[in-house]
Amino acid sequence: MLKGAFFPNLFMIVVLFLVIFLLFYALTMKNISYQRKVAVENLELTLQEEQTYYEKAREYRHDFRSILVSLQAYLDTDNLCGAKQFLTDVLQDSAQYFDNYHFLQLTTVSNPAVKGLLLDFIARCKEKNIPVTLEINDAGQAIPIPLIDFLRCLSIVMNNALESTQSLSKPGKIQLSYYTDTKDIRFLVKNSVTKKPDITQILKKGSTSKVNHEGLGLPFIQKMSKKYSCFDFFISSTDSEFSVLLHFMLH
Repeated sequence: MLKGAFFPNLFMIVVLFLVIFLLFYALTMKNISYQRKVAVENLELTLQEEQTYYEKAREYRHDFRSILVSLQAYLDTDNLCGAKQFLTDVLQDSAQYFDNYHFLQLTTVSNPAVKGLLLDFIARCKEKNIPVTLEINDAGQAIPIPLIDFLRCLSIVMNNALESTQSLSKPGKIQLSYYTDTKDIRFLVKNSVTKKPDITQILKKGSTSKVNHEGLGLPFIQKMSKKYSCFDFFISSTDSEFSVLLHFMLH
């Protein structure tokens, strides 16, 4: 009797196993399908948002001449109070557009790590009420040095600009440009200053004008430029502006 029941029981076990396997497979495929559907929906929303931002940019460019004409009308009649109020209204009305424009430009950065670094920098500047002008033109070229060294160089330059601008006794601003093409990668950061820095001094290890800082940032960049033949950097300054250009040759 036991021998006679063995094969039916084995058959039932195999059938049960197949049913469980097929059920698990069906649930897995359904989950994958759901994830793909969500991903497509998110992509569609992103494209819609980018289209909305693009339309806003077109509208703002179209209205720019009208804004200048209106401002000129106030100035022609020597109505400085009216001109000041008009500019205040324009800035308030365009504030949201400029915030969105920052994030729209960041979507064009091909490297996720670089994009995250820039996004974090913009957020910190916004938190500290420091105006940032952002220019991005990324052709998607591969970074020619190890990513960690590349990110650290970018981070040092941006942090220096943020800390220097934050320490000013009067409002300052930061300009950031990131360009890549088939020949090179250029990362340029400019920030406001109230006194022309001594470039030869700040390149020395341990030299810094900031409180509680070791002064290792720019010397590290200098060290990296000696380590990698494709990398060089340039510093310039005036009485009102300090700039650092990181230049990476691709060929």
